[in-house]
Order: sequence, then structure tokens, then C-alpha cells
Amino acid sequence: MNLTRIIIFRYLISIVVALSFVLAVGDGTQSRSWRETPLAAAQDYLWIQDQRPVTELMNIFWNSPVLLPGNPRDAFAEKVLTDNLFVAIGQIDTTVVDQPKFITPEDVLLVVGGNPQPPNELTDIDPIIDEFLDTIKNVYSGVLGPSGKHAKRFIFSGSGISSCEPGGFAISYAGENYTYKTPIPGC
Repeated sequence: MNLTRIIIFRYLISIVVALSFVLAVGDGTQSRSWRETPLAAAQDYLWIQDQRPVTELMNIFWNSPVLLPGNPRDAFAEKVLTDNLFVAIGQIDTTVVDQPKFITPEDVLLVVGGNPQPPNELTDIDPIIDEFLDTIKNVYSGVLGPSGKHAKRFIFSGSGISSCEPGGFAISYAGENYTYKTPIPGC
């Protein structure tokens, strides 16, 4: 197994752990943490769930470097997640309860300091990042089933955004600005 695959595998372990805790409540219910840890606080903050009028559910998840396992964190994986901002968005219409309709997100923008930025074109990305995205898609699909399979991943430039420094950004989608203020819990 080459170094890139090892790094991706280590990162995916942290994503699987995060998703197993955070997305297990995908039906819109909430629970309280019994033992609040920095990682649990980060996981809770990084996942945004927006229950729209009765039959629509939006899920936005930022893959922050704070989720990386280990101390110190793997330098290469942290650099990839710092140089690039990875966000997954899923939209589900449950008008017909036993036949949910998965909507492919389009027209997503990153807004930093009031300046909107489109996502990077997936055809212009490094092959290592492309492999990373494919692996993440498989993990999301495995953990979340059809909801994860239909979530769309977006890559933006991570320039000017740090999980643990003062600032923030918004993901603009479907008439809403989903905001992340930094530093995030868990830093």
C-alpha cells in the first residue's frame, strides 16, 4: 500500500467515526453528548442539518482537518485539507415517505469575506485528490446508504480559511447561507 493510500485510509477512519456518531441521527432527531470531547464537539459543529418546510432535508458536512486522527496529525493529509475545502451536500425530498427523492445540489458557492467563489472543477484536480474524493464517496455511501450515495462533494480553495483561526465562511446553496465561524469547537 503506497503512502498516499495509507494517508487516505487513516483520514477515512476518522470520517467513518465522525459519520457514525454525527449522521446516525440523520432523521432530524437530536441527542446530547454524555462525554463531550474536542472531537465530538468538532463533529457536531461541522455537520449542518436544515429541515426545510416539512418534506425537505438538507445536510451539509465540512471535512475539516480537525477531524484527522493522531497527535500530531499526518502532515500530508492536513496540508490537503488545509489547501482545499471539502464540503458534502445532500438534499432529500420526502414528500412521498417511502420513496425519498434525492436532489443533486447545483449552484453551490463558497463565500469568504463577502466574496462568492465557485467550486473547483473536478476535471482540474490532482489525481491524489480525485482518488481521495472517490474513497470518501464510497465511505459516505457505505455509512449513509442512498443518502450518502447521492450527496455531492465540492472542493473549494482553502486559501484564507483555517479551522482553528478567527474567521469563517458560508456555503451558499438553495437560497441559504450555511455559516461556519472559526475557530471551530475542538481546536
